[in-house]
Amino acid sequence: MLKVKEEKRFLTCGCCGNSYSGVIPKENGIQSYDNGVGMCPACGGDPKAKSYKKKIGWGACAFYEARFDIVRDALSKESKAKFEGLSYQKKVFVIQRMLAKGIIKW
Repeated sequence: MLKVKEEKRFLTCGCCGNSYSGVIPKENGIQSYDNGVGMCPACGGDPKAKSYKKKIGWGACAFYEARFDIVRDALSKESKAKFEGLSYQKKVFVIQRMLAKGIIKW
């Protein structure tokens, strides 16, 4: 099988529309040109970032934070206080578990 060298180019973020330097995504082992479905590190996350929010990116933060309010509103007073006491990362984990179990929907 022919190996295709990854090629860095200016791409367009499918979330914010900004240009960014990134690797062209591969489809079935073949290089394809970005058609606006990629995400820049700010929106899609940067695994090398120090902050958890920057690691998961703006898009994921917006997704989870919208669900924080839904969960918070459904909790009892005691549970709400516990939820508020959790770190951001633990709140995200709670939402991920609820999504995986089908308690809340995507």
